[in-house]
Amino acid sequence: MAKRKPSWHFSRTDLAKTYLDSLEIGLVSARALFAPRRHGKTEFLKLDMSPMAIERGYAVVYVNLWDNQERPASALIDALQAPQAKTSVLSRLSRGSTKSVKSVKLGGKFAALGEASAEVEWDKSGVTSSELLDLHSELKKTAAKKRSTLLLVDEAHVLADARHATLAASLRAGLDIRKDAIKVIFTGSSEATLRRMFGQIKQPFYNWAPIEPFPLLGRDFVEHQVATFNAVSRHELSVAQALRAFRKLHGVPEYFRRFLDELVTHSFDGLEVVLERTQSKIHDTQNYPKKWEQLKAIDRAVLSLAVTAANSPHSLTTRTQLGE
Repeated sequence: MAKRKPSWHFSRTDLAKTYLDSLEIGLVSARALFAPRRHGKTEFLKLDMSPMAIERGYAVVYVNLWDNQERPASALIDALQAPQAKTSVLSRLSRGSTKSVKSVKLGGKFAALGEASAEVEWDKSGVTSSELLDLHSELKKTAAKKRSTLLLVDEAHVLADARHATLAASLRAGLDIRKDAIKVIFTGSSEATLRRMFGQIKQPFYNWAPIEPFPLLGRDFVEHQVATFNAVSRHELSVAQALRAFRKLHGVPEYFRRFLDELVTHSFDGLEVVLERTQSKIHDTQNYPKKWEQLKAIDRAVLSLAVTAANSPHSLTTRTQLGE
């Protein structure tokens, strides 16, 4: 029998328990968590929150709105329908396009439908009336289940986009009347956008869920990764060395794992060389030159002065330079 390899996943069951306990108390039915991208939110939702919720008797629905930013309604409906695995032909057709189409007309005879006719209208926000009806239908079915549902909405800040205001209002209305049956955890990688979504009075989800930072991974995570690395690798890595690399990689778990992967295959190059190579690859993926080119002239000037200016950014000299 092959020896089972240690898991790289750093389990955060205590944190998952804290969130579930808070939802079950009943004072709130949703939470909104923010953290930068690549800090383990999705892994936590899928590998910690979901199993614990299922263990407690919940049905779990996970959706990542980043996967379909143009049509988040479709992503939500598909996720809610997934447990039933049933979708009507007309429903799929009405949600199949990502373009801003005025209307779709169907007519004639279909083997499965007989004589049929349908018309689908997109409103100005890009969501169809059919999508809104489907969404409320799926929420109603979900709430009618014997067991409660935990809805995990990853990258929820997509809903703060003005294009999706109609959808956001409809989703809030649908969840508002089903707080006992459907508990929700929203996550977002844009703190500012998530705070706008739940903190601005004009937003549909205003004050609907408390916003809090998602606890970032630290020494415990590094120690776990080191133990796993040393168990599967022929090379030894000390916690002190790993912590130094983790700090150099800005405490980003995904970057640290890339460093460990480089170290496995290029350990003879030395730790410092491997760390520098990892940093170089990370910088390459950030595509800074393209981002710089896309900035306005005034934004480039402000960033340059922030790095090089000897004077205060608010001084007359600095403001004169910016004006020029």
